[in-house]
Amino acid sequence: MNRVNFFAGTANVSALRISAGGTLNNNTAAHTLRLGQPDEGFALLDNYGTLTIANGNLYVNGRVRFQAASVFNMSGGKITIDANRVIPQMSAPDGAALFEAAAGMNTFNFSNGTLQINDPPLGALSQALSCPYDFGNNSTLVLGIPGSLNSSKNPDGFGGLLFPNKIGKLIIDAGTRNGNRQLVNKKALTVKGSAEVRTGSGLLLQAPITVNQ
Repeated sequence: MNRVNFFAGTANVSALRISAGGTLNNNTAAHTLRLGQPDEGFALLDNYGTLTIANGNLYVNGRVRFQAASVFNMSGGKITIDANRVIPQMSAPDGAALFEAAAGMNTFNFSNGTLQINDPPLGALSQALSCPYDFGNNSTLVLGIPGSLNSSKNPDGFGGLLFPNKIGKLIIDAGTRNGNRQLVNKKALTVKGSAEVRTGSGLLLQAPITVNQ
């Protein structure tokens, strides 16, 4: 069977690989797919095939990786990435991006919906985003989650040099700048919606952000 459709309820798996030729569809608001256990941050969603999200929730206690020749279509719903458990053995490995899209994907289409990264990566060599493709004008990127104090060893926090060139709405909601929980923007970025830095959160500009609605 090379196609799986989720319609309602909650499914829990330890990790997920979508093989070449395989398809995973998440279509219903009432559905949540969870990867990994709540005390873990090293689960991996590894996509060689097609991941389509039109609604519902994908919650990853770890990271998401899109391989070359894979397909990603997101027109609604939410992806939450929760990969920093402070302890290296329980977090995403150092050097790995939390949301990583390889060059040479067949399709990267993030037209709508929300990507939320709860904490900056723990490792000094990791980045929150490694994506050479633009996000859609109606997409939303949320960095941080109120109440978490999980720190990062990367001085760029949520930022770095591997961000997309363009995203939709930007919300920084880390609650504090302590422990490198800020966004350090190191390359020119266009925001095609609004940009919001919420109370206690931090944004450091080392390259321009252009908000162009």
